[in-house]
Amino acid sequence: MLTFLFITFFGKTDLGGRVAIFTKEHLQCSVVSTNGIVNKHAPIKKMRIKNRFIPWFDSDLAELLHLKNSIWQNAQHTLTQADWLSFRQMRNKCTQAIRKAKASYFKEQFSLCGSNPKKFWKTVKDLENKPSSSQLPMSLNVDDVVVTDKEHMAELFNHHFI
Repeated sequence: MLTFLFITFFGKTDLGGRVAIFTKEHLQCSVVSTNGIVNKHAPIKKMRIKNRFIPWFDSDLAELLHLKNSIWQNAQHTLTQADWLSFRQMRNKCTQAIRKAKASYFKEQFSLCGSNPKKFWKTVKDLENKPSSSQLPMSLNVDDVVVTDKEHMAELFNHHFI
């Protein structure tokens, strides 16, 4: 690279060409060295966002999952069959504990509903974890024609359902 820079730089006879080459090479070196320094001292790390509230998730499950993750890291590091067997057993134990916690939470929630259908369906809706949307569609596709006018869409719905 230095030989190429030397030949390119001194091959130019005009001052503007030399300045352009020097500036371009200097900026590339500066960016590379700056990125190297930043990545060394403040590397980009992937993080999981853990602020989602899960009602059936408790501290016992968190501790169990933390233990499973540490066993997984150990198995990744050692690569022994015994460590991988230990990880698989802990993974299965975590899966069973999560299923049990979910089932007991759902049973408790449904038992609180009693025989009231309104409470039952409200609980089902809350447990679905889907954001509710009460927005109307912005457009309709009727016979390969896109309709965006709200009054025309209302007339089409009225015609369809009545």
